[in-house]
Amino acid sequence: MTDNRSAAWDAYAQSRPQRRRTNAKGETTWFNWTQFPDHGPGADVLALKPGDSALDLGCGSGGNAAHLAALGMKSVGIDLSER
Repeated sequence: MTDNRSAAWDAYAQSRPQRRRTNAKGETTWFNWTQFPDHGPGADVLALKPGDSALDLGCGSGGNAAHLAALGMKSVGIDLSER
């Protein structure tokens, strides 16, 4: 089901640069706190251990949720947009 809210977010997402394949350190998965690349603390600030659960609300393309999963967390991302 698509409504005006998800259509607006989809349009916004198209205007944003896509997530890079690697960050400044050459890592293929990383935590991104802000709209600025390679800015902010790492996922360690969440104090999660492998096997812990994480819920990313408004995850967009799911980059942060995927990073947590790569670190061994049970990660779920939920977003308004069906895309």
